[in-house]
Amino acid sequence: MPPSLIETLRDVALAWGVPVAYAVCCIVAHRLTSPKEVGVPDDLEPTHTAPAIHPLLLGALWFRRESEVHNRENACKVTMAVVVRMIGRGLASFAESSDAATSAFAGQEGGGTPHESGGAPSRGGLFSHRGQELLYRTRLRLTINTGDLDRYDRDACELVVPPKTQSASMEDLCAYARDPGRHLTRLGRILSESTGALYATELVRGPGSFYSFLFCPFVGFLVFVWAMLGFLLIGIEPSTPVIAAQFALSMIVLLIRFSMVDLGARLTPKGAQMVARARACVRWSEGVTQGDVPVPRDLTSADVADLLSTLLATGHLDLAADMADALLLNGYASRGDIPGAQQAICFCARRPLAGSVPQLKHEKSPAELILDNVHKVVRMLER
Repeated sequence: MPPSLIETLRDVALAWGVPVAYAVCCIVAHRLTSPKEVGVPDDLEPTHTAPAIHPLLLGALWFRRESEVHNRENACKVTMAVVVRMIGRGLASFAESSDAATSAFAGQEGGGTPHESGGAPSRGGLFSHRGQELLYRTRLRLTINTGDLDRYDRDACELVVPPKTQSASMEDLCAYARDPGRHLTRLGRILSESTGALYATELVRGPGSFYSFLFCPFVGFLVFVWAMLGFLLIGIEPSTPVIAAQFALSMIVLLIRFSMVDLGARLTPKGAQMVARARACVRWSEGVTQGDVPVPRDLTSADVADLLSTLLATGHLDLAADMADALLLNGYASRGDIPGAQQAICFCARRPLAGSVPQLKHEKSPAELILDNVHKVVRMLER
């Protein structure tokens, strides 16, 4: 082989060999060695039984592919899901009296049934009447039992309830949600920070150490720079054709890297089952709100709270409100044996609020009122 040809091949390998080899590795990894995500079963029957997982972890699992910016609004819904679960399980209350553990529904003005365990009775429950229309009362308060919260509950409460506060009115909650300094960075990271727990509980798995190192952003950046400036290594003078060729090569390598390589968390069979159960809850709720599925009469407080929190944690805000309205109309808010479920339903159901506070007069649920204020701040700060 002529020496000149050997030198030419050496120069070509030096200038373009690394980026071309990297692109080939990306394609091979995608086709052969890249771990494939477990498929989510789609044969589960619609059910009201929610997956046995904390709403914060369910939200992190459901939105694991979303960017931090998109996760800000997703996190708002997930934190509302945590609050609903806390209300249904007795870790928080949503009533007119801050210390009332009472029935959430007042069939008539001045009604309200004390909880069996005691506590001050509510001054009229959650609702008042305007003709035949039910209105939320204006003295509603969300009260948190901080002594029994786990880490996930505390993380969510920090984004909903003002600091150093155990009990807050709707006005307080909306004002805190409108605060531009309200942990905006934390709001975007709360779901991604829960990914570690998903790995620990074997709901997701990583792509592997070697795979993660080979295709990490730092290595990709070095290869991109090599593709852009490789001609300098073989002493070629910069010219328009040379620069154009190197730029095209670098763009091709970049495109292959981002289209073929996935460093995100993969579902395990256990995680896929959790997602499938959440989807089954969504389908069941859609059937209920469309009138195709009857509402069971024997749901417990935990059943109701877990169902509504699952809908919120998966981003189905409108469906959660419709489901709460369906439960309200089917008598769940008048049952005295499930005060937690009553309050969770009323936190999600759409009803106007009585009183003179303009931003609270819209026919929206308390959860939606808080979320609307958060969304306005997020959009304003992202401009």
